[in-house]
Amino acid sequence: MAITQIAIDTGILQSDITAMEAALVAVQNKTESMFNNMAALDSMWEGIANQAFMQQFNKDYVSMKELFPQLIQQAQNVADSLRVQ
Repeated sequence: MAITQIAIDTGILQSDITAMEAALVAVQNKTESMFNNMAALDSMWEGIANQAFMQQFNKDYVSMKELFPQLIQQAQNVADSLRVQ
């Protein structure tokens, strides 16, 4: 017997989306704090290993900064679609 409908409690889903948005903002804030800490570390450490480490960190940091707004926007899009229905 095939299931043709699935019931979804949109109130719970909305609550989950709100929690996810808050978690994303918290991670974004922690990422900024980590960036500041890495800048302090960079000023205390010299050499080729530092350069390679900081280059990779900065590459990853840029990727994260680009990803956060996209994830938050997707969560908002889902929340908006729930309000429309």
